[in-house]
Amino acid sequence: RRLSGLQTSLVMALDTPEDRAELLRRCIETCASEGSDGVLRFLCFRGLHQGSSELRPQVWKLLLGCLPVNKPAQWRSMEGEMRSLYAKYKSEVLVVSNDLKFEVKVEHR
Repeated sequence: RRLSGLQTSLVMALDTPEDRAELLRRCIETCASEGSDGVLRFLCFRGLHQGSSELRPQVWKLLLGCLPVNKPAQWRSMEGEMRSLYAKYKSEVLVVSNDLKFEVKVEHR
């Protein structure tokens, strides 16, 4: 029911970049409440339009399964955990030398 309304909005709201970005925002909200990313995949199939650049990272994380579509309340905390894990791995693998060059730590076994 809500998805069909969103699909109707899709046809009518592609005039301006602002309209496209608003449609994408509503699509993310609808997908979160419905627990399905089918409409989001359909909307993004040919790429995100200009005006949607601030939503691009969130859309990618949803489409790649990094964030659960049906748990939007947990997205911020999960992103924080992923950032911390990335920083930890980066510090374990990369070292900045005195002459400001990156070096990769290699463990010999």
